[in-house]
Amino acid sequence: MPDATTLQELPPRLAHFCLGIRRYIRDDLEVDIQGSRLLVGLSGGADSTALLRILCFLAPGLNLHLEAAHLDHGLREESAEDADFCRELCERLHVRLHSIRKDVGSMAKAQGQGMEETARNCRYSFYSACMQAVDADWLMLAHHADDLAEDVVMRLIRGSGWPELAGMPGIDVKRRLLRPLLGTPKAKLLDFLRALGQTWREDSSNTDMGYFRNRVRHTLMPLIVRENPAFATGLETLRHIASADAAHFGREMNEIVPDQPDENGEIVLSALKLSQCDTAIRLRSFKLAIERMGRGQALADNIFQLEKTFCAARHGKVIQFPGGVNARVERNFVRFFAISDKWTMV
Repeated sequence: MPDATTLQELPPRLAHFCLGIRRYIRDDLEVDIQGSRLLVGLSGGADSTALLRILCFLAPGLNLHLEAAHLDHGLREESAEDADFCRELCERLHVRLHSIRKDVGSMAKAQGQGMEETARNCRYSFYSACMQAVDADWLMLAHHADDLAEDVVMRLIRGSGWPELAGMPGIDVKRRLLRPLLGTPKAKLLDFLRALGQTWREDSSNTDMGYFRNRVRHTLMPLIVRENPAFATGLETLRHIASADAAHFGREMNEIVPDQPDENGEIVLSALKLSQCDTAIRLRSFKLAIERMGRGQALADNIFQLEKTFCAARHGKVIQFPGGVNARVERNFVRFFAISDKWTMV
Protein backbone atom coordinates (compact mmCIF):
# COMPACT_ATOMS: atom_id res chain seq x y z
CA MET A 1 0.00 0.00 0.00
CA PRO A 2 2.76 2.61 0.72
CA ASP A 3 3.80 2.34 -2.97
CA ALA A 4 0.33 3.21 -4.36
CA THR A 5 0.52 6.30 -6.54
CA THR A 6 -2.84 6.39 -8.34
CA LEU A 7 -6.48 6.13 -7.33
CA GLN A 8 -6.75 2.90 -9.30
CA GLU A 9 -4.11 1.29 -7.09
CA LEU A 10 -6.00 2.15 -3.90
CA PRO A 11 -8.64 -0.03 -2.25
CA PRO A 12 -12.12 1.26 -3.18
CA ARG A 13 -12.68 2.65 0.32
CA LEU A 14 -9.61 4.86 0.17
CA ALA A 15 -10.22 5.89 -3.44
CA HIS A 16 -13.76 6.97 -2.54
CA PHE A 17 -12.37 8.94 0.39
CA CYS A 18 -10.05 10.89 -1.93
CA LEU A 19 -12.84 11.47 -4.44
CA GLY A 20 -15.00 12.77 -1.59
CA ILE A 21 -12.42 15.50 -0.97
CA ARG A 22 -12.51 16.34 -4.67
CA ARG A 23 -16.32 16.65 -4.50
CA TYR A 24 -16.05 18.86 -1.42
CA ILE A 25 -13.77 21.26 -3.27
CA ARG A 26 -16.06 21.30 -6.31
CA ASP A 27 -19.50 21.29 -4.67
CA ASP A 28 -19.05 22.82 -1.22
CA LEU A 29 -16.22 25.26 -1.85
CA GLU A 30 -17.44 25.76 -5.43
CA VAL A 31 -13.94 25.80 -6.92
CA ASP A 32 -12.77 24.03 -10.05
CA ILE A 33 -9.12 23.09 -9.49
CA GLN A 34 -8.76 21.23 -12.80
CA GLY A 35 -5.32 22.07 -14.20
CA SER A 36 -4.39 24.25 -11.20
CA ARG A 37 -1.01 24.92 -9.64
CA LEU A 38 -1.40 24.18 -5.93
CA LEU A 39 0.89 25.01 -3.02
CA VAL A 40 0.34 22.73 -0.01
CA GLY A 41 1.19 23.98 3.47
CA LEU A 42 3.13 21.02 4.90
CA SER A 43 4.10 20.74 8.57
CA GLY A 44 4.74 17.02 8.59
CA GLY A 45 1.87 16.42 10.98
CA ALA A 46 -0.94 13.99 10.24
CA ASP A 47 -3.32 16.58 8.78
CA SER A 48 -1.02 18.15 6.20
CA THR A 49 0.59 14.81 5.36
CA ALA A 50 -2.87 13.39 4.63
CA LEU A 51 -3.75 16.42 2.50
CA LEU A 52 -0.61 16.09 0.41
CA ARG A 53 -1.16 12.36 -0.11
CA ILE A 54 -4.81 12.93 -1.11
CA LEU A 55 -3.88 15.62 -3.63
CA CYS A 56 -1.14 13.42 -5.07
CA PHE A 57 -3.71 10.70 -5.73
CA LEU A 58 -6.06 13.25 -7.33
CA ALA A 59 -3.34 15.01 -9.35
CA PRO A 60 -3.28 12.78 -12.47
CA GLY A 61 -7.04 12.92 -13.01
CA LEU A 62 -7.20 16.67 -12.44
CA ASN A 63 -3.91 17.57 -14.16
CA LEU A 64 -2.66 19.26 -10.98
CA HIS A 65 0.80 20.68 -10.45
CA LEU A 66 1.69 20.28 -6.77
CA GLU A 67 4.37 22.00 -4.72
CA ALA A 68 4.72 22.13 -0.93
CA ALA A 69 5.95 24.68 1.61
CA HIS A 70 7.39 23.91 5.05
CA LEU A 71 8.33 26.51 7.67
CA ASP A 72 10.55 25.38 10.54
CA HIS A 73 9.57 27.71 13.39
CA GLY A 74 12.68 26.83 15.39
CA LEU A 75 10.62 26.45 18.57
CA ARG A 76 11.37 22.78 19.31
CA GLU A 77 14.54 20.71 19.31
CA GLU A 78 12.96 18.17 17.00
CA SER A 79 11.79 20.74 14.44
CA ALA A 80 14.79 19.99 12.20
CA GLU A 81 13.62 16.38 12.10
CA ASP A 82 10.18 17.58 10.97
CA ALA A 83 11.85 19.43 8.09
CA ASP A 84 13.79 16.28 7.16
CA PHE A 85 10.57 14.25 7.19
CA CYS A 86 8.87 16.74 4.85
CA ARG A 87 11.86 16.71 2.53
CA GLU A 88 11.96 12.92 2.34
CA LEU A 89 8.17 12.69 1.86
CA CYS A 90 8.20 15.19 -1.00
CA GLU A 91 11.14 13.49 -2.67
CA ARG A 92 9.29 10.17 -2.57
CA LEU A 93 6.13 11.78 -3.97
CA HIS A 94 8.06 13.81 -6.58
CA VAL A 95 6.73 17.07 -5.18
CA ARG A 96 8.98 20.13 -5.05
CA LEU A 97 9.41 21.40 -1.49
CA HIS A 98 10.11 24.99 -0.43
CA SER A 99 11.57 24.98 3.09
CA ILE A 100 12.91 27.69 5.36
CA ARG A 101 13.78 28.08 9.03
CA LYS A 102 12.86 31.11 11.14
CA ASP A 103 13.63 31.93 14.76
CA VAL A 104 10.02 32.66 15.68
CA GLY A 105 10.82 32.91 19.39
CA SER A 106 13.23 35.79 18.84
CA MET A 107 10.84 37.43 16.39
CA ALA A 108 8.01 37.32 18.95
CA LYS A 109 10.17 39.03 21.58
CA ALA A 110 11.41 41.67 19.16
CA GLN A 111 7.89 42.45 17.93
CA GLY A 112 6.24 42.26 21.36
CA GLN A 113 3.73 39.69 20.09
CA GLY A 114 2.50 36.35 21.36
CA MET A 115 4.20 33.22 20.07
CA GLU A 116 1.08 31.90 18.33
CA GLU A 117 0.40 35.19 16.53
CA THR A 118 4.02 35.58 15.45
CA ALA A 119 4.22 32.00 14.18
CA ARG A 120 0.97 32.39 12.22
CA ASN A 121 2.05 35.70 10.66
CA CYS A 122 5.45 34.29 9.74
CA ARG A 123 3.90 31.18 8.24
CA TYR A 124 1.40 33.05 6.07
CA SER A 125 4.06 35.52 4.96
CA PHE A 126 6.22 32.59 3.84
CA TYR A 127 3.29 30.95 2.07
CA SER A 128 2.51 34.20 0.27
CA ALA A 129 6.11 34.51 -0.94
CA CYS A 130 6.07 30.91 -2.18
CA MET A 131 2.74 31.47 -3.92
CA GLN A 132 4.21 34.36 -5.88
CA ALA A 133 7.44 32.53 -6.64
CA VAL A 134 5.71 29.50 -8.18
CA ASP A 135 2.69 31.37 -9.58
CA ALA A 136 0.34 29.11 -7.61
CA ASP A 137 -3.40 29.35 -8.12
CA TRP A 138 -4.34 28.22 -4.60
CA LEU A 139 -2.78 27.66 -1.21
CA MET A 140 -4.09 24.39 0.25
CA LEU A 141 -4.26 24.14 4.05
CA ALA A 142 -5.14 21.06 6.08
CA HIS A 143 -7.57 22.43 8.68
CA HIS A 144 -10.24 19.79 9.31
CA ALA A 145 -13.63 19.51 11.03
CA ASP A 146 -12.11 19.21 14.52
CA ASP A 147 -10.06 22.36 13.90
CA LEU A 148 -13.24 24.15 12.81
CA ALA A 149 -14.99 23.14 16.04
CA GLU A 150 -12.09 24.42 18.15
CA ASP A 151 -12.01 27.64 16.14
CA VAL A 152 -15.72 28.26 16.76
CA VAL A 153 -15.28 27.77 20.51
CA MET A 154 -12.23 30.05 20.55
CA ARG A 155 -14.11 32.77 18.67
CA LEU A 156 -17.04 32.46 21.06
CA ILE A 157 -14.69 32.92 24.02
CA ARG A 158 -13.08 35.95 22.38
CA GLY A 159 -16.47 37.54 21.72
CA SER A 160 -16.61 37.33 17.93
CA GLY A 161 -19.82 38.37 16.20
CA TRP A 162 -21.80 36.82 13.36
CA PRO A 163 -20.94 35.56 10.76
CA GLU A 164 -17.30 35.28 11.93
CA LEU A 165 -18.54 33.23 14.89
CA ALA A 166 -19.10 30.28 12.53
CA GLY A 167 -15.36 29.77 12.29
CA MET A 168 -12.69 29.81 9.62
CA PRO A 169 -13.93 29.84 6.01
CA GLY A 170 -13.34 26.99 3.61
CA ILE A 171 -12.29 29.45 0.93
CA ASP A 172 -10.56 32.82 1.11
CA VAL A 173 -10.56 34.28 -2.40
CA LYS A 174 -8.48 37.31 -1.44
CA ARG A 175 -5.61 35.14 -0.18
CA ARG A 176 -6.30 32.38 -2.76
CA LEU A 177 -6.66 29.89 0.09
CA LEU A 178 -8.62 26.63 0.24
CA ARG A 179 -9.30 24.32 3.17
CA PRO A 180 -10.48 21.12 1.44
CA LEU A 181 -10.54 19.02 4.62
CA LEU A 182 -12.79 21.33 6.63
CA GLY A 183 -15.71 18.90 6.41
CA THR A 184 -13.57 15.87 7.34
CA PRO A 185 -13.06 14.68 10.96
CA LYS A 186 -9.47 14.10 12.01
CA ALA A 187 -10.24 10.47 12.83
CA LYS A 188 -10.89 9.79 9.14
CA LEU A 189 -7.58 11.38 8.17
CA LEU A 190 -5.74 9.17 10.65
CA ASP A 191 -7.57 6.11 9.35
CA PHE A 192 -6.53 7.05 5.79
CA LEU A 193 -2.86 7.42 6.73
CA ARG A 194 -2.77 4.17 8.68
CA ALA A 195 -4.38 2.29 5.80
CA LEU A 196 -1.65 3.65 3.50
CA GLY A 197 1.09 2.78 5.96
CA GLN A 198 2.04 6.46 5.91
CA THR A 199 3.81 7.85 9.00
CA TRP A 200 3.68 11.44 10.22
CA ARG A 201 5.31 13.70 12.78
CA GLU A 202 3.85 14.50 16.19
CA ASP A 203 4.25 18.08 17.44
CA SER A 204 5.06 18.01 21.16
CA SER A 205 3.85 21.61 21.52
CA ASN A 206 0.29 20.39 20.88
CA THR A 207 0.18 19.31 24.54
CA ASP A 208 1.57 22.60 25.89
CA MET A 209 -1.27 24.10 27.93
CA GLY A 210 0.35 27.52 27.68
CA TYR A 211 -1.31 27.87 24.29
CA PHE A 212 -4.95 28.98 24.12
CA ARG A 213 -5.85 26.47 21.40
CA ASN A 214 -4.44 23.58 23.41
CA ARG A 215 -6.44 24.57 26.49
CA VAL A 216 -9.58 24.59 24.37
CA ARG A 217 -8.65 21.29 22.68
CA HIS A 218 -7.78 19.34 25.81
CA THR A 219 -10.19 20.80 28.38
CA LEU A 220 -13.30 22.29 26.75
CA MET A 221 -13.70 20.17 23.63
CA PRO A 222 -13.96 16.82 25.46
CA LEU A 223 -16.77 18.25 27.59
CA ILE A 224 -18.61 19.62 24.55
CA VAL A 225 -18.23 16.39 22.57
CA ARG A 226 -19.47 14.43 25.57
CA GLU A 227 -22.70 16.45 25.46
CA ASN A 228 -22.93 16.37 21.65
CA PRO A 229 -20.72 13.83 19.82
CA ALA A 230 -21.76 15.33 16.47
CA PHE A 231 -20.73 18.87 17.45
CA ALA A 232 -17.81 19.12 15.01
CA THR A 233 -19.59 17.73 11.96
CA GLY A 234 -22.74 19.76 12.70
CA LEU A 235 -20.78 23.00 12.42
CA GLU A 236 -20.39 22.49 8.67
CA THR A 237 -24.04 23.51 8.24
CA LEU A 238 -23.44 26.59 10.40
CA ARG A 239 -20.45 27.50 8.24
CA HIS A 240 -22.58 27.29 5.08
CA ILE A 241 -25.18 29.64 6.59
CA ALA A 242 -22.45 32.04 7.72
CA SER A 243 -20.89 32.00 4.26
CA ALA A 244 -24.20 32.96 2.65
CA ASP A 245 -24.75 35.70 5.22
CA ALA A 246 -21.21 37.02 4.78
CA ALA A 247 -21.71 37.21 1.01
CA HIS A 248 -24.93 39.18 1.52
CA PHE A 249 -23.39 41.57 4.04
CA GLY A 250 -20.35 41.94 1.82
CA ARG A 251 -22.39 43.11 -1.17
CA GLU A 252 -24.27 45.61 0.98
CA MET A 253 -21.15 46.99 2.69
CA ASN A 254 -19.05 47.29 -0.45
CA GLU A 255 -21.50 49.93 -1.67
CA ILE A 256 -20.80 51.95 1.48
CA VAL A 257 -17.16 51.33 2.45
CA PRO A 258 -14.28 52.19 0.06
CA ASP A 259 -11.81 49.40 -0.69
CA GLN A 260 -8.91 51.31 0.86
CA PRO A 261 -8.03 54.66 2.48
CA ASP A 262 -7.95 57.74 0.25
CA GLU A 263 -4.93 59.93 -0.48
CA ASN A 264 -5.25 61.44 3.01
CA GLY A 265 -5.12 58.03 4.63
CA GLU A 266 -8.82 58.22 5.55
CA ILE A 267 -11.88 56.12 4.90
CA VAL A 268 -14.91 58.34 4.52
CA LEU A 269 -18.47 57.00 4.73
CA SER A 270 -21.50 58.90 3.49
CA ALA A 271 -23.83 59.83 6.34
CA LEU A 272 -26.76 59.71 3.90
CA LYS A 273 -26.01 56.13 2.87
CA LEU A 274 -25.47 55.12 6.49
CA SER A 275 -28.78 56.63 7.54
CA GLN A 276 -30.58 54.60 4.88
CA CYS A 277 -29.08 51.32 6.14
CA ASP A 278 -30.42 48.82 8.61
CA THR A 279 -28.58 48.88 11.91
CA ALA A 280 -26.96 45.51 11.13
CA ILE A 281 -25.41 46.82 7.90
CA ARG A 282 -24.30 50.07 9.53
CA LEU A 283 -22.54 48.28 12.39
CA ARG A 284 -20.77 45.97 9.97
CA SER A 285 -19.80 48.91 7.76
CA PHE A 286 -18.12 50.58 10.73
CA LYS A 287 -16.24 47.35 11.47
CA LEU A 288 -15.20 46.91 7.84
CA ALA A 289 -13.94 50.50 7.68
CA ILE A 290 -11.63 49.82 10.63
CA GLU A 291 -10.36 46.63 9.00
CA ARG A 292 -9.69 48.38 5.69
CA MET A 293 -7.71 51.09 7.49
CA GLY A 294 -5.10 48.37 7.97
CA ARG A 295 -4.75 49.09 11.68
CA GLY A 296 -6.91 49.47 14.77
CA GLN A 297 -9.17 47.03 16.57
CA ALA A 298 -12.89 47.01 15.80
CA LEU A 299 -14.05 46.18 19.31
CA ALA A 300 -17.79 45.78 19.81
CA ASP A 301 -18.05 48.40 22.59
CA ASN A 302 -16.44 51.04 20.38
CA ILE A 303 -18.59 50.08 17.40
CA PHE A 304 -21.78 50.44 19.45
CA GLN A 305 -20.54 53.74 20.86
CA LEU A 306 -20.00 55.02 17.31
CA GLU A 307 -23.49 53.81 16.34
CA LYS A 308 -25.08 55.73 19.24
CA THR A 309 -23.09 58.83 18.40
CA PHE A 310 -24.08 58.68 14.74
CA CYS A 311 -27.78 58.11 15.48
CA ALA A 312 -27.76 60.97 17.99
CA ALA A 313 -26.17 63.24 15.34
CA ARG A 314 -23.43 64.31 17.75
CA HIS A 315 -21.41 66.04 15.04
CA GLY A 316 -17.75 66.58 15.86
CA LYS A 317 -17.60 63.71 18.33
CA VAL A 318 -14.57 61.41 17.93
CA ILE A 319 -14.64 57.75 18.93
CA GLN A 320 -11.25 56.23 19.67
CA PHE A 321 -10.50 52.63 18.69
CA PRO A 322 -7.58 50.65 20.14
CA GLY A 323 -4.66 50.39 17.76
CA GLY A 324 -4.49 53.97 16.53
CA VAL A 325 -7.70 54.55 14.54
CA ASN A 326 -10.40 57.11 15.36
CA ALA A 327 -13.80 57.83 13.85
CA ARG A 328 -15.22 61.34 13.65
CA VAL A 329 -18.97 61.85 13.14
CA GLU A 330 -19.71 64.85 10.91
CA ARG A 331 -22.88 66.23 9.40
CA ASN A 332 -22.37 64.55 6.02
CA PHE A 333 -19.72 61.92 6.72
CA VAL A 334 -18.16 59.54 9.21
CA ARG A 335 -14.39 59.77 8.85
CA PHE A 336 -11.95 57.04 9.95
CA PHE A 337 -8.39 58.30 10.36
CA ALA A 338 -5.11 57.53 12.10
CA ILE A 339 -4.73 58.93 15.60
CA SER A 340 -1.77 61.05 14.51
CA ASP A 341 -3.89 62.91 11.98
CA LYS A 342 -4.90 66.55 12.35
CA TRP A 343 -8.30 65.93 13.93
CA THR A 344 -8.60 66.92 17.57
CA MET A 345 -10.61 65.15 20.23
CA VAL A 346 -13.94 66.78 21.10
